[in-house]
Amino acid sequence: MKLKIFPFLLTCLLFVTTSQLFGQAGNTGSWPPDYEIVEKCVDSADLGTNYISYYELQTYRAGFSVVVATYRSNGSSFTVPSGKITMGMCPQSVTVTKDSIRDVEIIELCDETTLGTIVPFWRVIQRTYWPTTGAGTVNVLATIDKTGASYTPSGTSNIYSGPCTTYDYPIADLVVELSSNTTYTGPMESWAVSNVGTSIITMAIGAGSQVNLYPGETRTCAMMIDWSRHILRVCPQIVVNASGGTAHVFYRKK
Repeated sequence: MKLKIFPFLLTCLLFVTTSQLFGQAGNTGSWPPDYEIVEKCVDSADLGTNYISYYELQTYRAGFSVVVATYRSNGSSFTVPSGKITMGMCPQSVTVTKDSIRDVEIIELCDETTLGTIVPFWRVIQRTYWPTTGAGTVNVLATIDKTGASYTPSGTSNIYSGPCTTYDYPIADLVVELSSNTTYTGPMESWAVSNVGTSIITMAIGAGSQVNLYPGETRTCAMMIDWSRHILRVCPQIVVNASGGTAHVFYRKK
């Protein structure tokens, strides 16, 4: 019995000893270093015009002080000069008065080059302002198309805010004095069938059977959106049998 207990105790001892290798005693830690890269900007000599961007590499280790190293974007070491330091990227194409706040926004616009012809584009806007008064200036940093290339709008008064939308002429057919059996395939945006004769005619909707359409009667269908189920309800096909009578049929489809 003693021989069986000894291997068991030895295994427990090894497990406890091994698991303690990842603990921490006093100021000595065992987990690996953590690195953080922070983008900063210094206004050299606090002039408001001489901005220098750089990166701060911060190394964190358990039980040790944070080690900080500074570099330029090309990886070379950098000694930060005296001046006001701010977080983030330095201004590039405009002069920013010191102690101001910069806010960059991307505005989606639409250029109607000609009637019915539209081109979406974006403007990168930078607003520089002073928190105490709210006064400031607005600069257009870039005007680009959807590929990111520079874009010059050709429209003058026909530049609209928001996403581009245009109109589309659907295929529409007004059948006057229909006196035959005709099928109009779906899906369709809308349709209307009117019995303008004096005889009973019939029509079938979708996979349904033919039903009577009495003189003066009109049946219609229009596309709609079911927002609760996020479904676009379109109009099914129709079969109009106006043999021996007269019908007017109007339908609209893509």
